[in-house]
Amino acid sequence: MSTLRTIASPPELAQATQKVLSADGRLVACRVEGEKAGLYQFDVGGLGRPLKLDQAGRRFHSPSWTAWGDLLFHVDGPAPAVGAVPAFGRGSAAEFSGTGIAVSADGRVLAVADPGAKALRVAVVEPGNSPFHQPLQTLGELEEADPRARMEVDVTRDGNFVVLVRHARQRAPSLWSVPSAGGDLQELIPQLSAPAALAFALGRTQLGVLEIRLGATSTSKVYVRPMAPGSLGLMRLGPARDLFFARTALPTQRPAFSPDGKKVAVIAYTNTPSGSEMALELLPTAGGKPVRAAQALDLRGSAHFLESGEVAVDGFERISVVTL
Repeated sequence: MSTLRTIASPPELAQATQKVLSADGRLVACRVEGEKAGLYQFDVGGLGRPLKLDQAGRRFHSPSWTAWGDLLFHVDGPAPAVGAVPAFGRGSAAEFSGTGIAVSADGRVLAVADPGAKALRVAVVEPGNSPFHQPLQTLGELEEADPRARMEVDVTRDGNFVVLVRHARQRAPSLWSVPSAGGDLQELIPQLSAPAALAFALGRTQLGVLEIRLGATSTSKVYVRPMAPGSLGLMRLGPARDLFFARTALPTQRPAFSPDGKKVAVIAYTNTPSGSEMALELLPTAGGKPVRAAQALDLRGSAHFLESGEVAVDGFERISVVTL
């Protein structure tokens, strides 16, 4: 049996939104509106403090944590930007032109997608160093990219590949990869039939994908594909294994791999006597029946596994932690 608990916020951040829990379960980042609007952080069970306060014409939002404890964020303004508040010992805060940002699990590779400049850029450093203040090198060109479209980008755990969802003007998304050391962009999943949404997650040896087809009869499916380095510096993908199907459009979210790669977590709708609720579904990557681990979650939540093996559901207004 799983148990569900809610992370309490300090009184001054009770009305904060966009709450996200760090992988070690110790820190929460969030957004505050009002006179002192911006991004804030608090220790679980402790007090809050400001990280990035909004400036004239610039709004900081959508925080997320890396495996190293760096805080990533997005900036709305005259030109879209992304940035990072590095973990202790990894330098000062930094910002970059672009709409997508990711850091590899080993902390060596920083990837920034900048559709305004039609470029995917990276910084690669030696183990133990910080990539946030190194020159960014252009990996590939994002032709026909919508300059303000938010680009979902990630880096494989070993830092060898950058993977991103490409959004071209008035076209459905597709999934691509490129070696972080340089090379050609490789199409992994061709452009979906429009209208559609696409999200992905990178496990140790698998690629997890959520495809959402929109229309009069919307559908959603989650599947995994084995992932390994191939010849000529390209990524090699194995056959797809379907894990989940729903005759509705799920919230756009990244599926979340468990640390051992044996489960994928997604947030899905479930019908109850009082109406529709959000539930946490655990999908065995080897195939099999999904396991419902929790219900009555934040309607705008997304899941990720903590170092403890628990699952955090980061909601718009609250964070729930599920002990499996």
